[in-house]
Amino acid sequence: MEPTIRSGDTLIVDTAIDQAVDNGIYVLVYGEALLVKRLRIRLDSTVVITSDNQAAGFDEIVTPDRIDLLRIAGRVMWYGRMI
Repeated sequence: MEPTIRSGDTLIVDTAIDQAVDNGIYVLVYGEALLVKRLRIRLDSTVVITSDNQAAGFDEIVTPDRIDLLRIAGRVMWYGRMI
């Protein structure tokens, strides 16, 4: 998620949020992987998973019929880093 969130940053995550409720940064569980990605909800109810890091080349579209495969572990509410 660089340049927004860098390796070693501290995150405060609201784990009570387990659905994409708005456009924002979420913690996702995909198989054995724990990911921090930006979610965008489209008008047709598809969810676009993307990274702020353009080098990651990560862009995934989840259609409404596959939304149950997307497990959201929380929404990032704050992040900070050492200076």
